[in-house]
Amino acid sequence: GGGCGDDDDASADAGSDPDGGASPDGSLADAAPPDPTAAVYDPAHVVEVSLELAESDWDELRTQANDPYTLLGGDCMDGPKQTAFTWFHAAITVDGETYADVGVRKKGFLGSASTVKPSLKVSFDEYVPGQQHLTLEKLTLNNNIQDESQLRTCLAYEVFAQAGVPAARCNFAHVTVNGTDLGVYTNVEPIGKKMLRRQFTDDSGNLYEGQESDLQADSIATYELKTNTTKADRTDLGAVVAAIDVPDDELEDSLGAVFDLDAFFTFWATEALVAHWDGFTNNRNNHFLYHDPTSGKFQLIPWGADYSFHPDDLFFPEDRPASVSANEIIASRLYAIPAMRDRYLVTLNGLLDHVWDEEAWTAEIDRMETLLTPIADPLD
Repeated sequence: GGGCGDDDDASADAGSDPDGGASPDGSLADAAPPDPTAAVYDPAHVVEVSLELAESDWDELRTQANDPYTLLGGDCMDGPKQTAFTWFHAAITVDGETYADVGVRKKGFLGSASTVKPSLKVSFDEYVPGQQHLTLEKLTLNNNIQDESQLRTCLAYEVFAQAGVPAARCNFAHVTVNGTDLGVYTNVEPIGKKMLRRQFTDDSGNLYEGQESDLQADSIATYELKTNTTKADRTDLGAVVAAIDVPDDELEDSLGAVFDLDAFFTFWATEALVAHWDGFTNNRNNHFLYHDPTSGKFQLIPWGADYSFHPDDLFFPEDRPASVSANEIIASRLYAIPAMRDRYLVTLNGLLDHVWDEEAWTAEIDRMETLLTPIADPLD
């Protein structure tokens, strides 16, 4: 999954209670104001999306393609991946609310590319400053081309969330373009300021998107800074690289000073639990890094989980246990240290005991199937 371009408006309003938050006795209410975006990501709701744009624009949009050599060859490690996708004017109706002028573009990397059912990014404020849908500036609609079940992305993010990992909200959308039914899409919450406000006390830190990225000196340039882009101070990434470049007996303390290790172990074990082969610890791909100003430490946010829950790892199929991925530098270094390997196993077993309820997850799959069956399309 993924692509370039802001996933949210970094200067978006932090949100406030228009009613002042007063309780009946006149004191300030303790409860947070209702989140207007909750309806957009309600797991029980299928969002109805209808797009209208010039047929010539649609043909151009859906046939735009990335050059694999540009993305993966040559000097691809010298900076973030840049896609070939451009914005087009469109009208959109979302659950009955119509916006006459929004931006829409294709999204994706390589595996999710399609000229028939492209993944889409919608920007409500691309051409109309301040325009929002229930306070959202963006929609991210994934085509599930690599997921015939349509369910893997939302199921994976739900497991991450129950494990305590900051994860995008996710449900489903039924999409039509110029009257053509494109079937089921996954509606994934963009990773940006609004998501950070839900997950962290302070949303002012550096947020990076990683695609084919690792925290080593020769690859940190591939991380795309998504917030604080005017200042563009990336020295915090360099501090992580330096913290990793120490002997084994110093690594826990050194890395723990700049990276939330408890959160990392949970993220790491959950990637293995949901078989997110195309994620950070296995394929050095599909992830966000957030430098939380409150703790002063980095945390990982999962992304691009449409290839989860596959029994086989297509990227590193050598004979290895499916219970752990350790191809990126942090996981690789930690797993080589016996005490850290034990800590990983304790974390994984804790997830199996407290998060991985097979009966409950099977029931969740059944719920999703029931929800989608009436709108499933031959394209899916």
